[in-house]
Amino acid sequence: MRESIENWEIYEKVEGNSEIINMLRTEISMLMDKVTSLERNITPLLSNIASSTTPEIVLVEEMSKETAKEKLLDYIRGHKKTDIVELHKNIHCDIRLLVEIIDELRMEGEIRED
Repeated sequence: MRESIENWEIYEKVEGNSEIINMLRTEISMLMDKVTSLERNITPLLSNIASSTTPEIVLVEEMSKETAKEKLLDYIRGHKKTDIVELHKNIHCDIRLLVEIIDELRMEGEIRED
């Protein structure tokens, strides 16, 4: 924890600098308040980042391209909107194969991006 500004010793080298020293103390105090506020705001953000970087495990089943394509089309029919992560979690096919199928279906006009 940071030491409070009141505990700092600021020495006057030349008589008459008390005004400057008081101004510096005020500026330093304001800066310390800002740093404290930033620390308070960043702590929850860092916690969110740490928790969201935990990888999920997605089981991948061996399947033919035709089977994966049919599963994908069935899923889209039932859910209307989805994304690649959701598809991968639910269809369980190889991600490269999934991307390949999505590209094909997009070129064929079977699916589209919003």
